[in-house]
Amino acid sequence: MASKTMRHSTLSTTTEIYAHLLRHVAHDAVNAISTALEIADLTLRDHIATTPAISAGQPQST
Repeated sequence: MASKTMRHSTLSTTTEIYAHLLRHVAHDAVNAISTALEIADLTLRDHIATTPAISAGQPQST
């Protein structure tokens, strides 16, 4: 679709021209996912560290 919009004769022409932008976008996406996972991991570790364990067989207080 982009190649038709840009009036390139082939998709490979479009890819060659804009490939550097796609790598940059992919790199940014990977960094964003990595950051989100690190934050989630730290949040879970903090939650586990501050939540008292419930032993099996002991009634839970309500």
